[in-house]
Amino acid sequence: MDLIKIISLALVFFMMSCNKHVSKNAPSNIGLKELYKRDAFASCLRKSYNNSELNEVFSHDRSLSSDFLLGLENYKEIEDLTDIIVDKIETDSLNWTEKVCPGCEMEKDSQDLIQMYRDRRIGKRTLHFCLEFYNSKELDSIATS
Repeated sequence: MDLIKIISLALVFFMMSCNKHVSKNAPSNIGLKELYKRDAFASCLRKSYNNSELNEVFSHDRSLSSDFLLGLENYKEIEDLTDIIVDKIETDSLNWTEKVCPGCEMEKDSQDLIQMYRDRRIGKRTLHFCLEFYNSKELDSIATS
């Protein structure tokens, strides 16, 4: 349940930091750009945490697109892009675990790994990578095109 609280707080913070007003002089697609980036951020979190309770939270969050405003091709593109980020997250986690505990058994039920996870010495850096992706020039460029 703590994970849900953390994610919920991160989303609230994230949504509050977004510009909610689109300038009348700005092109009309600026809102779609932000929607694209927001959906990409949420997809990154959803896929990385892979948690049914978190998916339930996202299903009720009205700040995410729910009526295919971006078109199916864009949603497929978002899914493909976030797959790449999630792979980076998982690789980073495995590499860090190898550094912290060289030679440890990498089994899910390894007591060493369970204790290090509880002590927060190992684990995924999902928020770091997803926020980095959200703020990247690459995503800005893709969202604009």
